[in-house]
Amino acid sequence: MGSHFTLPKGVAPCDGDAALCALLEPIRARYDLPSFAAAIVTIGERADVCTRICAVGYRQRGAAKPAVTVNDRWHIGSNTKAMTATVAARLVERGLLSWDTRVSACFPKFACHAAASSITLRQLLTHQSGLAANLSVAQTARARASQSELRQQRRQLVARLLSSPPSESPGTYSNLGFVVAAAMLEEVANCSFRELLQRELFAPLGVQSAGFGQSNTAGRADQPVGHGADGAPALGAGADNVPLLDPAGRVHLTLADWGRFVGEHMLGRRARSDLLPASTFVFLHGECSDRGSGSGWIPLTREWAGGLALTHSGSNTLNYAVVWMAPERGVAFLVCTNQANEQTAKACDEVVVALLDLWKSTQRRAQ
Repeated sequence: MGSHFTLPKGVAPCDGDAALCALLEPIRARYDLPSFAAAIVTIGERADVCTRICAVGYRQRGAAKPAVTVNDRWHIGSNTKAMTATVAARLVERGLLSWDTRVSACFPKFACHAAASSITLRQLLTHQSGLAANLSVAQTARARASQSELRQQRRQLVARLLSSPPSESPGTYSNLGFVVAAAMLEEVANCSFRELLQRELFAPLGVQSAGFGQSNTAGRADQPVGHGADGAPALGAGADNVPLLDPAGRVHLTLADWGRFVGEHMLGRRARSDLLPASTFVFLHGECSDRGSGSGWIPLTREWAGGLALTHSGSNTLNYAVVWMAPERGVAFLVCTNQANEQTAKACDEVVVALLDLWKSTQRRAQ
């Protein structure tokens, strides 16, 4: 790594919960990452959501200032998928479509290959559609050059995808599945995905920091700057996937606001959410299926979680974020960093373990 991209020597600046900062800084330094931000989200019997947050490190390599803060907005990548699925559930509950509505039913004028005619909203949101994982190089170039509104771009993509048989087997992780699902939501609600996300999710939860794409202004470190595997900061405009992929992984927001969303999913399972019925949250989490995937969540079994643990991660190759939730315990752990390389996931997992140990010790002292 060139000296231009090195980090200042010594302990990095910290903001927020001091106990969390003390856990994160040694891990950040050991893995030579620009920054970490983390949160412990809990729900109680009386209080709704309580969030402990900290941030350590720097918004950009090669610059001692500005440091990251607890109010910075972090790119959460594919953790956006759980948000898209939650919006879909809101429209399903309203009767605008069902989990078994076919894509072809929302776009009856599009020519449809027989093998694509049976793809449903449920399959799209659980990676069972057989659609490709990502846009091709040509599709990406077309999307970057397009001047059309995003809703129209998604309609055009749906038309192309429906005209051919699915290229992959069911169970293939598919960003395109969530893009097509969002096109269905846009069609039945007659408004853009961004408007839907704001109306159906962000406004009801009081989320005010959310946006799409890179969180920093191009050329400035006014928010955490994404860094590639080589440590180079991506300061230029368009340092993210194309906006067409908003529903699959382009949301950025503060950890407090992400915590509101995750906390709502824990509250929802206890019938304490106004967003959706408890049974719908259980459905979204996927624990009652044999698919191995929820809708934006991966259900697992962990002893520390008291049974069900839900997780997901996201990365645009410049940032990385991961969530672990234990709904039975009423606790979740969120971790973000502004560099993605082959060690980032391991580093974030170490942070999660440290947060879990801290939470366990806090629980023991409270008994």
